[in-house]
Formats: sequence, C-alpha cells, structure tokens
Amino acid sequence: DLKAGATKYIGVFSNGFLAFGAVSKFLADQVLSTRDLAKNLGVSQGTAFKLGKQTKLLKLEFAGMGMDFTEAQSQMVANASDLSEVTYGNVKAVGIMSERYGVSANEAANLRKIQLDITGGSEDAADALTAGAIALAEANDIAPGQILSDMASNSEEFARFGAEGAKRMALTAVATKKIGIEMASLVSASRGLLDIENSINAEMEAEVMLGRELNLETARAAALQGDHLTVVKELAKEFGSVEDFQNLSVLQQEAAAAAAGLTVEEMTKMLANQHKITNLKGEELEHFKKT
Repeated sequence: DLKAGATKYIGVFSNGFLAFGAVSKFLADQVLSTRDLAKNLGVSQGTAFKLGKQTKLLKLEFAGMGMDFTEAQSQMVANASDLSEVTYGNVKAVGIMSERYGVSANEAANLRKIQLDITGGSEDAADALTAGAIALAEANDIAPGQILSDMASNSEEFARFGAEGAKRMALTAVATKKIGIEMASLVSASRGLLDIENSINAEMEAEVMLGRELNLETARAAALQGDHLTVVKELAKEFGSVEDFQNLSVLQQEAAAAAAGLTVEEMTKMLANQHKITNLKGEELEHFKKT
C-alpha cells in the first residue's frame, strides 16, 4: 500500500544518505591525513598521498604484528638523497630494524642510506649486508640490534671502505661486544694510530716507561686498511697478557694505554677478553685466525 511504499522509500533514502555521509567523511579524513603528512614530511600532497598508501600496504603486510612504519618512512625521507630512495623496500627494511630489533628509526635510516650508497643503490645488496650482520650477531649470541646500532653510530667508518669494509664493520661490532669495549673506542684508537706524529711520541714515551721497545707499525698498517680486528690483535701482542698489564705501575699502565689509544679500563678489558675473539663464529673470522 501507499504507506508501506513510502516507508520503504524513506528507508532506502536514509540508508543512501548515511552511506553518502560515511563516504564523504572517509574522503575528508583522507584529505586531512594527506595534508598533515605532507606538512610533517615537507613534501607535496601528491607525494604524501603515495607515501600514505605505502605505509598502509606495509601495515597490511605485517598485520597482527603491531609494527608501525610511519616513523621509519619519516626518517627515510630525512636521510635519503631524494625521494626516489623512499621505496617500499627501503622503508620496510628501516621499519624492521627499528620495530623488530630495537634500533632507533633515525639510526636505522642512516644505516640503510649508507648501505645503499656503498652498494650503488642496490636494495638487494643492502638487504644482504643487514642479513649478514644479523646472522653474525645471532651466531655469537649477541642481540642483533646492538650490532646494527653500533654500525649506524660509526657510519663514517662504515662507509669509508665500501662493501668489504661493511662486512668488517659488522665483525668489528661483534668483536668489541665480546671484549667489552665500545666500537667507537676501537675506531678512535685506530684513527689515533694514524696520527703518526702523536702516535709515535706516545709509543716512545711508553717504551721509556716500560723499559723495552714496542712496534706498532703492523697495527698502523691494519688501521690504514680499516682492519680493526687486526689492530686489536697487534695491540695485544705488543702489550702482553692482562696479568702482565696489571703488574705494571699506574704510570706504566697509563703510558701503555695512551700508546694504544685506549683508556686503562679499555686496555684491561681488551687484554682480558682477547681469547673471545678467536672463539667467534663466522666465515669472516678466518682471515683473522690465520694471521
């Protein structure tokens, strides 16, 4: 009848109006979200729209894992040479390093950028460097996030020697964790050895204090090649066991540590835990064990 038809018509109209309202609200939210993203990242709204789709797809891929790629994307934008590097794969890699391994998003993006630079922009090669560092850490019972963070914190040294240097840096990060000193301290010691005038002066002062000759030339040659593990080995060879070091006077210890470019505490830890380096696992260690 007429009343029933009118009721049906009104119902259809109401439902259509509600649906239209929901769609309108969704579109409005999208516009606002895109505008906010563009403002936060300093990009055009067109680029922001594409980047917004990127994070949505990443959330779908990792649904149920509670991973948020928004900050990873933001830091990749900040660290990239240009927006062409803010790809799905790169943001994904940064997000995984940050969300799964606890590396800060800024450190992870910085590390990713360096990996891209030294591999000619190859995402696959960059992924392989990250995977190698993680595998090396896990093989030696060290949290991968600590190794990735150390590598990111020493990015200048990491980038200096290319892909081969990148592999050595992962190994160095693992080794320094084992011997109980900061990776930055060993890198600093290696650079100090290359400050020839000051290094030789410190070496001569240590010789006077110790009453014997030292030879740090092999350590310097290793430092020049970015081979920090050999630097550790050569320093240990020159200064003996931890017992020998602890039997020295305070002034002798300070002179020896200064020649090595380390503090007395770092020198003690390095000598005490030297054996742990040769017990590390990983094919990359073979060159060290053979020397």
